[in-house]
Amino acid sequence: MTQQQQIFVSAGEASGDFYGAEILRVLQQRRPDLRAFGLGGRAMAEAGQRQVVRAEDVAVMGITEILRHIPTILRSYRRLVQAIRRERPVAAILIDFPDVNFRLAKHLKRMGVAVVWFVSPQLWAWKRRRLQWVQERVDRMMVILPFEERFYRARGVEAEFVGHPLATLAEIAADLPLAAPEDPQTIALLPGSRWREIRANLPEMLRFAALLGPSYRYELPVASTINRHQLAAVLEAALSPLAMRPEIALVDDAFAALRRAR
Repeated sequence: MTQQQQIFVSAGEASGDFYGAEILRVLQQRRPDLRAFGLGGRAMAEAGQRQVVRAEDVAVMGITEILRHIPTILRSYRRLVQAIRRERPVAAILIDFPDVNFRLAKHLKRMGVAVVWFVSPQLWAWKRRRLQWVQERVDRMMVILPFEERFYRARGVEAEFVGHPLATLAEIAADLPLAAPEDPQTIALLPGSRWREIRANLPEMLRFAALLGPSYRYELPVASTINRHQLAAVLEAALSPLAMRPEIALVDDAFAALRRAR
């Protein structure tokens, strides 16, 4: 592989961004000449991905939000397709995020790019009509649940069970320090990794926190798809009408926050 050859990597949500960053670090250890570009969040950018589109610009949820953001989503999608055509990657790794990645897979296959999919859409539970898209557009499914390997192979799709990422994360979390006995009253707040989830869930969480009183402190992990300054503004607006304002700390690591939480 020459220095000019690249891979395309696409992840549009916080979990996929985290997994994509881990994949890129391992690949770069094995192939230091490897370059990656595509769709990703802060974690993948820090791992060396050249981002054509940022995950936080397309991570919307729900039909109302999608309709409002259609122009932005279409522009972002076109930029990704143009970059694929221009760069001609030797392979593509698509991570979950099926609404965008299935369509990108179609363009990639048309150009003869090998497509690897990590974290399978739950086609065995819903939208089985999309199975045909997998059969037509994906060269290999890297699945995280054992039965998914059998499901795909029985339907003519090359698949390999690679283990669930959360199992590795659980091992990492086991090495993190527990909350100190003298400070057992930390509560983790996880409203979601998309703006719609945060706007719907966070105010209710804060109202509940206010009811608990001042004996607790709270940690709010900031997903890689969320702008920290915008989240701080949303947090302040949700706290302002409360008679008792709970202490909220914005943190970067959700797993460490869970480990510290009472």
